[in-house]
Order: sequence, then C-alpha cells, then structure tokens
Amino acid sequence: MGGERVPKNNQIKFSFTWVHQPGFIRALLIIVVFIFPCICSGELYDITMGSPYEYDEEKGGRNNIMVGLDDFHYLCLYAGYTGKAVILTVNPADWTMTSETTYQYDENGDYMGISEIDEWHFLITYCGDDESSYASVISINPVDWSITTETTVMYDYEFGYYNALSKIDDTHYLGVHNMYDVTGRAGVFTVDTNNWSIVYGTEYNFEPEQGYDFMLCRIDDTHHLCVYPSQGDPYGGRAVVLIVETSDWTVTTTTSPFTFATDCDAYSFLSRIDDTHFLCAYEGSDSDGWAVVLTVNSDNWSVNMEVPFEYDSQLGGEPNLSRINNHHYLCAYKGEDADGYAVVLAVDSADWSISKETPFEFDETRADYPYLCRIDDARHLCSYEGPGLDGWAVVLVVELSGVGATKNEMVSADFNVANYPNPFNPSTMITFSIPEDSKVELSIFNLKGQLVRTLIDYSMPAGGYSALWNGDNEIGLPVNSGIYFYYLNVNNNFRAVKQCLLLK
Repeated sequence: MGGERVPKNNQIKFSFTWVHQPGFIRALLIIVVFIFPCICSGELYDITMGSPYEYDEEKGGRNNIMVGLDDFHYLCLYAGYTGKAVILTVNPADWTMTSETTYQYDENGDYMGISEIDEWHFLITYCGDDESSYASVISINPVDWSITTETTVMYDYEFGYYNALSKIDDTHYLGVHNMYDVTGRAGVFTVDTNNWSIVYGTEYNFEPEQGYDFMLCRIDDTHHLCVYPSQGDPYGGRAVVLIVETSDWTVTTTTSPFTFATDCDAYSFLSRIDDTHFLCAYEGSDSDGWAVVLTVNSDNWSVNMEVPFEYDSQLGGEPNLSRINNHHYLCAYKGEDADGYAVVLAVDSADWSISKETPFEFDETRADYPYLCRIDDARHLCSYEGPGLDGWAVVLVVELSGVGATKNEMVSADFNVANYPNPFNPSTMITFSIPEDSKVELSIFNLKGQLVRTLIDYSMPAGGYSALWNGDNEIGLPVNSGIYFYYLNVNNNFRAVKQCLLLK
C-alpha cells in the first residue's frame, strides 16, 4: 500500500454523484439535527456486545490469558481439566467467533504467564506437576493453526503459582512467581531461538513477606512495574519496579514495595498510560471495584499514587484493563452477583483523576477471571469463566465519541458498501460511497487475516464508486474458493467490513 495511485482499469470512478442525492441530504439533516447535539451535550460512552461464544463446554476460562496473533485470531491459555490453549477466530463481519484449535500444553497447567517471542512463537510459564514452575516455548502454524510445544523445562521445582512475564528483548524475558512461603521471586529467562532452549537465571526475592497474583507492565527494556496483593503488613496492594541488570541478567530493586491499597484483597491489573503513569484497577476495600493512577519516579524508581476512584460499590473482582486511547480504558470485572460487567474509565492527565461511564452487564449469569485483548480502538475480546464454569468469550464494543464505533460513525460509516454478485465466480463488483473528500483504502483479506489484494489506496473526492475484484491476489494469481472479507477504511477512522463468498 502507500501513496497516491492512478485507478486501475477495473476501478470505475464517479459511477454516481452521492453528495447530490436526496438521501444524503436527509442523512446530513439527521446528523446535524439529532446526533451532533448529543455529542456536544456529552453523551455517555456506551458498551454493546457481540454474541457470546462457548469455547470449552466442559471446564474453562479460569485464570485465562490472551494474546493477539493477527486482526482475527487470538491465542487463549486457560486452566481447564488440564492446561489448555485455544485459538479463537473473530469474524469481523458480525463479531461472532469460532475455535480453530484446542491444544493441551500440560496435564496440570495453571496460573499462566505469556510473552511473545516473535509472531508465531510464545514463551509461557505456569504451575505444573507437584506445584512446580514450568516454562515452555509454543509455536503456532498459521497455515492450519496447529499448536506445538517446542521446549519445556522445570525452572523452579519448589513452587510455581501466579506466574507473569514481561519482554525485555527478543531473547530475554522477566518472569515472576511466588514460592511455597508465598514470597515473591523474579528471574530472567533466556531463549535460544535456534533450538528454543530455555535457561532461567538467578532468582531474586523482591517480596519478602507474602505476594501473589502478580501482574507485570513494561516501563522500558530494563525496568518493569509489578503490582500484586499482599497478605503481609499492611494487608493490601503493593507495587514495585523490578530492574534488570543486562550484564549478568540478574534482577534487583532500589526501593521497598509501595502499598497503594490497604485492608483489602487487591487483585489488580495494569495498563500503561505513558512512560511514567500506569492505570491500576483492583479489588479494593469491601471487595469493591477501585482504580488508581500509579506514578513511577525515574530518578530512583520509586512508586507513588494519585487519588483512588471507586468505580463499582458492589463488587469488583479480578478486574482487567484494555486501552482504548490515551485517556480511556475498558475495564472488565466480576461485578454484583458474580456477573460479568464492563465499564469505560476515563483518566484526566491534568490531575490524573479518574471518572467512569455507566457499567454494562455482559453476562447475567457468571463471569470469573475476565481477560481483555484489544482488537482495535472500539472492539475488545473478552474471555472468561462463564456459566457452567465453562470457557466463554465475547466481543465488547465501545461506542466512544471520536473512537471506533460511535453512534455518529454508525450512521455515516455504512457507506452503502455492497458487492454483486455474492456468491461469485470469477469476479464481483464492490460498490461504496463517501460523503466527502477522503483517503480511501479498499482491501481483501482471507479468513486467516492475511492481506490478499489491495484494490484502492489513494485520496478520492466525494461520490460513489465501484471496484472489480477478479478473485486474484496481489501478483495476479487466482485464489481458492472460500470466504473473504473486503475492508473499506476511510481517513483511517471510519471502517466498514463485509464478507463475500468465492465459489469455483
């Protein structure tokens, strides 16, 4: 893709003048009269959802953790009856889901950590046999989405609960876990990418009393923020910066752990705001939902806090965060009656105060251990232990003004996009319209999220257009029969996606 292009012969420009159609005038009046005043009056940021999907009907979702593989595929590790991994495929046409692969990575895997090595290889740590600590490299085959374990090592035979990982560089990864005495330990994993062997370095006891349920967030290559609940004195939530010495790959700290919450089980999660500020959501006093901005002082790597904010006064169990933009974060958590709730938290960078919008109940039966994985600004995949203690997932959609799927954009972002015929063989005509001069991209993707063909990538005046796709790829070779998606991206803001079916 890239800069301006001359339209290809199969792209018919100005097939009709959309801006002069009566329908456009009516739509514009609707936007000006009804929608614009709503935006100016500070309409709430709503949350909607796709159809929930049960990816494990026996037992799943507990202590789950996810990473994105591409725009459509997501790797989820969870504790079922065994240690399981599943690849979830999201259909962007309607945000439904299917499973590509379910894989048993260990007979006793639980309390996992995960970090990307490269696009298709991941380091995972977990509690395995006899409660010992294990580390594995798993690989993903994007052709058939099969999962393979390359290497497994026992890195701590004594104990291995509450693992977390943070990437240092392409071959080194900071890991934390707790011991049988519930103290917190940290060490560096070195991965040889030639044979996928794993070496674990010297352990450092950064939490001398009692720490568990660790969460790591990268500050820079050698500094990583760790938050966790502690049952020491005081009883509550703690935060500390772990420092990696690259000369010998040891870990240390320069200050004692900072207590940001007291008298509570502070199960917590972090999201990075900028280089020195991190949003922390946690289960605070009376098990309510709380959030606070933690500030890291880069002079001595101490941690302090801003004013805490209570976002749910009923229950705020196992909160998880996903970044929407610089000031807004989606928080999913176990709320009242152990149901699944999500809320948008807004951070004001002037004083680091936090506010919220109206919480949304995405599961009225049960949602333990919700975990969020960002799809784009507006859409976030949520995996959790749901009804029946089974593994469930759902796409949560944030209708946020100026971001992704707002009400305004839902009116204007349809763009009259369609293709005919559908199904088709050998070609189909994709039609669309844009209400103003815009930078337009029209691309074809397959079910694996791989780019097949770019049809348009240049600026266009307002109007109606059509583009012919001959069922070929970028180098002119015919593609196989199957489902394909055509994406219309206007000004890198408004997006529309639909699917078509090639039958040969």
